Amino acid sequence: PLRRLRKLAVTHRVGTPATLPPGDWPHLEALSAYAGDASAFAQGDAWPRLRHLNLAGPAVALLSENLRRSSLRERLETQPDRVAELDAEWRAARDARRTASTQFEWREERATQAAAHWILGTVFLRFLEDNGYLERPFLFGPDAHTQALAIDRHTRYFRDHPDHSDRDYLLHCFAVAAKLPGLEGLFDPAHNPLYSIELTGDGAMALRDFWR
Repeated sequence: PLRRLRKLAVTHRVGTPATLPPGDWPHLEALSAYAGDASAFAQGDAWPRLRHLNLAGPAVALLSENLRRSSLRERLETQPDRVAELDAEWRAARDARRTASTQFEWREERATQAAAHWILGTVFLRFLEDNGYLERPFLFGPDAHTQALAIDRHTRYFRDHPDHSDRDYLLHCFAVAAKLPGLEGLFDPAHNPLYSIELTGDGAMALRDFWR
């Protein structure tokens, strides 16, 4: 999907398509390459290729580990049906000799993958925001004006949905982004591992605050 972003309509509602400068494409290709490699992403190997975000790999790796250890595990404890699905997937993979992992290791691997893709989803939103490809930012922005717009968007969401958490807000942001031309595949619930295990509300808040 990222390769179809060369002419992306990036305004929030109605706007004209914007052409991404060719120099930005190595960064987008890096996002695309690491979207399918959660282990490399979690270890920070991708980050030298994403210097425009001005982030250090170890900081992101630590965030991924914290999300996996606390938020994702806690969320799974409230979703016995999802745990049963993960265990069924492990048994099928074991019986087909596609994994040598134990049942516990399988869950941990899936949690690591989900944590990495929750982060990766926000990385992509921040890339669009910091490079001026969105009229109304989702999370933050490069200047006081866009930062105020992001805060206003967040405030308005909870004014309309007072019972929601930041997990719901991030999922809403991904759903809105998925409607932009070329992005539906990136945020496809059927294929993106972030939808396989949800964060807790507090975990999502920590992830959102990480970018501020």
